Amino acid sequence: MDKNICNPIEQRKSKPKIEQILPIYLDENTLRKAMDFVVFLKENKMNPGWRSPNSWCVSCKGKVVAYIKIGYAAYADSGFDSWQIVFFDHFNHENEGLFDEHTKLIGRSKIRFCERCANCKHALGISAKILGVPLNDNICCYMSMRFNNPTADELECIKKLVLANKDFIITNKKDEKNV
Repeated sequence: MDKNICNPIEQRKSKPKIEQILPIYLDENTLRKAMDFVVFLKENKMNPGWRSPNSWCVSCKGKVVAYIKIGYAAYADSGFDSWQIVFFDHFNHENEGLFDEHTKLIGRSKIRFCERCANCKHALGISAKILGVPLNDNICCYMSMRFNNPTADELECIKKLVLANKDFIITNKKDEKNV
C-alpha cells in the first residue's frame, strides 16, 4: 500500500476512497468495525466521499448525513487506532417515534459540548434541542454528536441515526418537488 496516500497534500490530489486509508491507520478489530460500517453505508446507497485529509462525507441527495474521520491520526502506523463518526443534525425532525429509548440514551451520551475551538464565534457553545431534549448553552455549534471508536452497540445507534437522517432527507426532497 502506498504510504504517500497519507500525506494531506497527496490526499487533496488523489481524493482517496475510505477503503484505501482505513487499513493504514486502524488495527484489525477496529478496521473490521469501520469497514463493516462502510459496507452498511454502501448497501444503503450512501458511498462516503473524500472531504478533506482523513475525512469522508456521507451524503444523501446532496445533503450531509454524517462524517467519518480518522481521529487525531497524524502519521501512518502511529499506533493511534482511532476513528470517529460525527453528526451535525440534532435529530428533532419528527423523531419522537423513530428511536427507542436505548438509542436516544446512547445518542445523548455522545453530545459534543463546546471545547472553545480557535475559530468558533460561539465560544461557550449554543443552546440546542438534541433528540428531543433541550440543552442550555455549551453545545458545539459545529457538531452535535461525536462517536469515537464506536462499540457494536453504538454502531447500531449510529446506523439508526444515519437511516433516520436519510429518510428525512428523501421525504423532504419529495415535499420540495410537490410545492
